Amino acid sequence: MSVTIRIILVLALLIALVIFRRGKRGPGGKGRFRLRTSIGPSNRSLEVEKVHDGPIVVGAAGASRAAGMPQPEMVVPGIERKLIAVGDHDIWYLEGGARTGDAVLLLHGFAGDKEQWLGLMSQLLGQGLRVVAPDLPGCGQNDKDPEASYDIMSQVKHIRAFAHRVGISSAHLVGASMGAVVAAAFAYGVRDVARSLVLIEPFCLRVPRRSELDELLEQGRNPLIIAAPAGYENLMSFLCARPVSDRFKRQRAERLAADRRVNLKIWQDVCEGERAHLLDLLLPALTLRTLVIVGAKSRVVHAASAEVIRGMMPAVQAVVLEDCGHLPMLENLTETAKHVVRFVLSVGQDPAPVAADS
Repeated sequence: MSVTIRIILVLALLIALVIFRRGKRGPGGKGRFRLRTSIGPSNRSLEVEKVHDGPIVVGAAGASRAAGMPQPEMVVPGIERKLIAVGDHDIWYLEGGARTGDAVLLLHGFAGDKEQWLGLMSQLLGQGLRVVAPDLPGCGQNDKDPEASYDIMSQVKHIRAFAHRVGISSAHLVGASMGAVVAAAFAYGVRDVARSLVLIEPFCLRVPRRSELDELLEQGRNPLIIAAPAGYENLMSFLCARPVSDRFKRQRAERLAADRRVNLKIWQDVCEGERAHLLDLLLPALTLRTLVIVGAKSRVVHAASAEVIRGMMPAVQAVVLEDCGHLPMLENLTETAKHVVRFVLSVGQDPAPVAADS
């Protein structure tokens, strides 16, 4: 793919996010847009065509599926596993707390799942907060379609529709790894919902110092995608600087091996080419309060990311956790929860932000 085409793809994504944010009409009003790109021999252009304004709805098919949804299942005290119909898709998610006030919306990382948030969710729940963690498209218990689109814009649309369906009108966004990119893009595109942003070990950021993952990818190897359940131990050793307990170990190992094809597609759509540096474009445009957490011993994201982001945004707190790798919420739950809880509660004391018109 030529450099020109790559640049156009990134510009198209950013313009789509701008239009996505401007396309709302009143409470719950949502606009859908089609992007058309034309490339001539001497110029290139982007044209945005408005297709429809109106509220997000489940639709007849979604409504009929909703009638047959399984009952919520208690996973740990105060947190239930649920299934909800959103458009043409069924989304699995975890939820706890009262459905009032701000929510904390947690978005897991590449090839991860909602259950990775259980410990942090319990800590947040103890502070009286509503906590919601969905499986991202193609991940966890959700349907797996290797032919679907998993680019960040598609994921933002997916999470925006989900948030509307579960009644989230204001949220602190917490994203890890790939989920941090989705959270940042959501904060950019849906500013009237975003209250604050927590980025844990974020992907898609240009950092002057390379991580071990960067070097392996240059060699054509991706240790984050396994082909057999036996590879799960090596995966976790690469992700974590210390052993972690995992009650879902067997299920995760089997699922990640079975989902190899869709995980390859997700990686291609999110992390390859110019998309690999999407946060370079998004973060300078965000003004909401942000917390960045990275692991000092991460082999996936270099710890220098914290300082890079601090230099890109006006209101950033940066934390580097010692003796911690790519999954701080599993490797060092106590410290991770302390910083996230303190940050979210401090933002919660501030007046709700006024949505920008631009």
